[in-house]
Amino acid sequence: MAKRLEVLNMDLTYMQESLAFGYLVGDFEVSWKNLVWPLSSTVWVQLGIIGLLFSGLLFAAHHFRRRGIIRDNLSFLDGFAIFLGIAVALPRNSFGRYVFGMWIFHSYLTVTAYNSGLVSFLTTPYEKRILRTFKDLLDGGLEFGGGTFHREFYNDPSDPDMKRIYDRFKVFPINQALRLPTIHKIATGVLTSTVRVYNTDHRDNASNQLRMLEETAFTFHVPIYMRRGSPLTHGIHRYASHAIQSGFVDYWMRHYYRPASTFTTKTPSVLTVNHIRGILVLHSAGLVFSSIVFLGEIIYHKRSVGQH
Repeated sequence: MAKRLEVLNMDLTYMQESLAFGYLVGDFEVSWKNLVWPLSSTVWVQLGIIGLLFSGLLFAAHHFRRRGIIRDNLSFLDGFAIFLGIAVALPRNSFGRYVFGMWIFHSYLTVTAYNSGLVSFLTTPYEKRILRTFKDLLDGGLEFGGGTFHREFYNDPSDPDMKRIYDRFKVFPINQALRLPTIHKIATGVLTSTVRVYNTDHRDNASNQLRMLEETAFTFHVPIYMRRGSPLTHGIHRYASHAIQSGFVDYWMRHYYRPASTFTTKTPSVLTVNHIRGILVLHSAGLVFSSIVFLGEIIYHKRSVGQH
């Protein structure tokens, strides 16, 4: 290597590479919580606040009305029925009709936005295993290993996670370590460019993609090798610098690694029990709650009859 450095000039770099643990995508699943995913948590909180404001307006209209205004026996359950698309008797006074009109308009827009994204969340699977940090790798139960050079990077007694990785790191021959993620499903050191090329070649198979940890082992710059004293060195350095500064290299990398547009015949997705688990869970909870309320009404009615 020292003799090569005497001949080659590596002053100019054109690309940044990172070495980190890479692993093959795990199994996919459709979570039963997919019913709440079409709307973000912020939107759900806002809907709750708006529902409380609506209930407060109904309470104020019911208890603080002026004389001569028709009294309406409406409650929050009537507003919830409108939200679900169930017809209820509208208020008879002007204030109640105005409040209910705004609530109907708000409910229609919210339900339309929710239904427009519900089917995609019912049928879109998600990865069961997503590893981003060294701690995720240690707690994920996935084996990892590679070459001796990669293992020595984690020999840091001051960092508990790094030391645990070093102790559990399995050393493999270099020719075998490069194939660990795709053949043995073991996490090993991979380069950023390797992951990009592999995922581009397997873009039609989502279950055969590589992922990298966000915490990298180290980052380095890839140089342009030129022979020292070559008359072409100055010109290549100048034009390479212009290409890097103008963003051409980044554009070329994105263009090269972008998925190719293919025209394939898509088959319709069949809804299975896994897709509608959230609906079944919600329906079962509603049936249990309805049964409890029904039994409570029977017990309350019998006790009331017995007392009279």
